Amino acid sequence: MLQETLNRLQIGEVQSCENLSVAPLLTDAVAEPRYLLMQDALSKGLLVIEEVSESGSVNTIKATNKSTMPVLLPDSEELVGAKQNRVLNVSILLAPMTTTLIPVTCVEQGRWGFRARAQQRVTAFEASEYMLHAAARSEKAQQVRQMRRMRAAPMADQGAIWHEVADMSRAAAAYSPTGALHDVYEQCRRDIDSYLEAFEPLSNQVGAVFAVDGEIVGVEVFDSPETFRKMFPKILRSYALTAMTSPRSETRPISRYDADRFLNTLADTPTESFQSVGLGTEAHLNDEQISGCALLHEGQLIHLYAFRRPERRYAHEPELAGVF
Repeated sequence: MLQETLNRLQIGEVQSCENLSVAPLLTDAVAEPRYLLMQDALSKGLLVIEEVSESGSVNTIKATNKSTMPVLLPDSEELVGAKQNRVLNVSILLAPMTTTLIPVTCVEQGRWGFRARAQQRVTAFEASEYMLHAAARSEKAQQVRQMRRMRAAPMADQGAIWHEVADMSRAAAAYSPTGALHDVYEQCRRDIDSYLEAFEPLSNQVGAVFAVDGEIVGVEVFDSPETFRKMFPKILRSYALTAMTSPRSETRPISRYDADRFLNTLADTPTESFQSVGLGTEAHLNDEQISGCALLHEGQLIHLYAFRRPERRYAHEPELAGVF
């Protein structure tokens, strides 16, 4: 299914800004999504995401879908609030009218406690404008696959992700009193927005191949142009943060041929399937060149995210933060 989906995609004209280039991935089969997107469901009060209990658990939170439709929680989206900010470990399609335990990873090492707002504690999470940056997502995808094989759970290496956040903070010359990735994005917002102004998704675009300094970093594909359009600003910000902190800053853009070769490599990458936390199946991609995952449901690709693997830096058994 994954190979067939990738083969049907068309590559549009490459767009570039500074050292970031984006190759649009287009479809002829435009379809409406058969689910609500997390950010929309949260804003409408149809989804509640909160700590599992008063004491909480760093690597697990709870999502209650009050809608009669499934809700898509895309991989690496940031959730802010509650006891500390987290990111989603995998893409999850929540079944209607259910409560599900969600595997997450902390991206705010120095806080563990509810914050007050208007004399009330913020006990639930809110959707963020940001998501985990590409290098950390690539590492996390490898870690999740490893933990799927070891413990059958889509967990990540918490210590390694904290290292990734700290590395990005140093690269961006940003400071956060709680070590929050969110603060790094906020302090870099002006520079990041300059990248956003240069790109606009096309009407039939469902995905994109992203490159920094003329080297392909990753790809993102959804089942619907509407979903991609809503997710595009968050995804683009994550690659913009990678681009603006690159030590090379080369402005050579990629070509359509480069993007096509990467998609062919992706289509040939071995996959290993596991039952998803919610609806559908996780097909994890992994070899010496690629790490990533595809969420499949009812014979359809819902979300694909994959990355060109950087040099491996963490060779220890994944560290889970557990319960504070």
